[in-house]
Amino acid sequence: MMFVEFTGMVGAGKSTLALALKKLLQDNNFEALSLGEAIVNQMERSLLGRLVYSIAPVAWRTRVLYKVYSLGVEPLCRVHFAYENPRLVWKVCASQFHRQIPLRHRQAILSLFFKIAGGYQFLRHRLEPNQVVILEEGLIHRAVNLYAWEPKQIDPALLMTYFSLLPALDLVVLVRAPFDICMERAEFRGLPSRLHGKDESTVDRFMNHSAQIIGLASEFLASTDRPVVEVDNGGQLEEGIANLCKGLESLLFLVTKPDTGSPDQPSWEMA
Repeated sequence: MMFVEFTGMVGAGKSTLALALKKLLQDNNFEALSLGEAIVNQMERSLLGRLVYSIAPVAWRTRVLYKVYSLGVEPLCRVHFAYENPRLVWKVCASQFHRQIPLRHRQAILSLFFKIAGGYQFLRHRLEPNQVVILEEGLIHRAVNLYAWEPKQIDPALLMTYFSLLPALDLVVLVRAPFDICMERAEFRGLPSRLHGKDESTVDRFMNHSAQIIGLASEFLASTDRPVVEVDNGGQLEEGIANLCKGLESLLFLVTKPDTGSPDQPSWEMA
């Protein structure tokens, strides 16, 4: 089992490469799942899930099952995560108390953090050996939402403390692209919902702060022994996917099988 987290600038190509990785893993007999898919998968196997499936209409089963998780299971998992990571949770919550942004915005930011944390806590001991959970924006990337909105300068010490307190996932994919290309892609496809309605100076500040935070995340990861794949995605999609494959093949727990696959379709197994 594995947790793979993507992080990078808005417009760097995290979502696109996450989908590409999901397909590559599925083609090589891994069960690659998004966070939501993995949660539903595990809920279906539970006694509670079987009960829901026995009484809910077929068309509503997945929706009802996820609602049961959101209302009953996830809150308990959030509490469990806080119990196991008290310093991290305190730092995150305390950092939001006096921010110069609306209360509802702070609540949304904290909700996103705890949604990922609760999902991680729920799945960490439940995944099957061949299952891989792909987080397009995981706990490391939450730092962007937590701290990039500040009107003042980014606090590197605060960010490094945050990163150091996070539970170590199995793999982080750091997607890189030049700042101007990220801006161009973001504007072309439409800015994320959190930037809708914001003035140009706010958008520029958020993007610049995001770049600083991703840079600090890269520095932190380089100083640890956590498995990291850095992917240059500043060119065409095919080049980014090829760079991702090369990075994965270089890791000890993903090795190319010598007698299967082809140069265009690598086959992997966990070492």
